[in-house]
Amino acid sequence: MAVNLMMRGLTEREQERVWELRAEGHSSRAIGRELGLRPQYVSLCVALTGGVRPPVRKRSQRWLTKTEREEISRGLARGDGFRAIAVGISRSHTAVSREVNRNGGRARYRAQHAEAAAWDRARRPKPSKLALNSTLRALVEEKLELRWSPQQIIAMAAPHLW
Repeated sequence: MAVNLMMRGLTEREQERVWELRAEGHSSRAIGRELGLRPQYVSLCVALTGGVRPPVRKRSQRWLTKTEREEISRGLARGDGFRAIAVGISRSHTAVSREVNRNGGRARYRAQHAEAAAWDRARRPKPSKLALNSTLRALVEEKLELRWSPQQIIAMAAPHLW
């Protein structure tokens, strides 16, 4: 997550160039000079990955494509129903419905924003449920102190997970 935050200020091309220049043996100072960045920023970006180039993010085949999202947006603008849009992009109507509802509903859906949001939601690592839910975390900690097993805790805590 920290790597993404550091590199987020750079375009994909600039990020690519940092790693190309590093592979060629250029110093952080030389990379910074070429890209207009402070050498400390370049060093920190590289250090946060352990000096190893992060893998290229790829889109899962199950994801909607940008083109499909644009077709959904056009269909909504025409007033088409989810089933009609789904037929046009060869997806299920439930996939279209989830996509639209997840990204602002019929009135606010925009393909470009939905595409960016999908990439953001797909980022890893994600915070755990315990990190996000203080009530659940306190409950789990309490039961662990009482030496409950994970199976006992999950059976009791299941209603709190959703």
